[in-house]
Order: sequence, then structure tokens, then C-alpha cells
Amino acid sequence: MTGKDILQAYESISVITDQMLQAALNNNWELLVRLEKNCMAQAKRITETSDHVMLADPERQEKIRIINKILSDDRQIRALIEPRMNVLSDLMRSSRSQRQINKLYQLEGPAR
Repeated sequence: MTGKDILQAYESISVITDQMLQAALNNNWELLVRLEKNCMAQAKRITETSDHVMLADPERQEKIRIINKILSDDRQIRALIEPRMNVLSDLMRSSRSQRQINKLYQLEGPAR
């Protein structure tokens, strides 16, 4: 893998994180999950193939710029997802409590 290949791989991740941000803004959670899996696969590919590639200073600066954009997208995505995750967590807790109550009443049997 060359320096140019590495930059293209990071740019590919940047495009995906931008798409993820748009999906989150549009509440398209299924698309967001699919894109996240794709992003993870791309990141894995980079880590597996780019360990020994030395970048020239301009390439290193470009890599930093791209990574900063990816991190910015990630912060925005997390800000959009966090409230939804809290709601889902509350629903799960409520459902768990309801199951525990139902189980308790089933163990006691019908009232006489």
C-alpha cells in the first residue's frame, strides 16, 4: 500500500462518515447501521495494510485533515444518536420491569 492508497482509504472513510451523518440527520437508523459496518470494514483494512508505510509530510498533513473531518462527523453523529439511545434504554428498562412484575404475579398464581 502506498501513501496515495492510504489517503484514498481515509478519504473513503470520510465519505462514509459523511453519509452516516446524513442518515442520522434524517433518522434513517437502518442505513446508519449499514454504513457503520462498511466504515468499520474500511478502517480494519487500513490498520491491517498501512502499518509500515511512511508518509511524506504533505501526505501526513492531508491524513490529519481527513482524520479531523472523520472525528468531527463522529461527534455530530454521537450527538444525534445519544438522545435516541437514552429513549431506547428507558424502554428496555421499562420492559424488563414489566416482565419482572408479570413473572412475580405468575408465580403467586391467581388471586383467591
